[in-house]
Amino acid sequence: MSLRHPNIIQICGAASSHGIHAALFNDDLVPARYFIDSHRDSHFLTVYIYAHCNQDFSEAFNYIWSALQRPFPSSEYTIWIRRSTGRLCAELTPRQ
Repeated sequence: MSLRHPNIIQICGAASSHGIHAALFNDDLVPARYFIDSHRDSHFLTVYIYAHCNQDFSEAFNYIWSALQRPFPSSEYTIWIRRSTGRLCAELTPRQ
């Protein structure tokens, strides 16, 4: 895919062998659920994280809509947090 946006993950490589699938990302990504769960004791941080991610999510998916003219259902992406920036990233592939 030729999409380029700071909130969309760029895959560097992929492999599959004996039913095991892997993707190589050139980034420091943490699954969004893990990141949010690690701050669940602070209501303020949880609300802040959701608000910040919602803004990033809207920007990324507005970009996708403008580039592809179609929405991406939740089954076609996985949400990550880029550890170095704290920003949301979306992996635009169907979940397994």
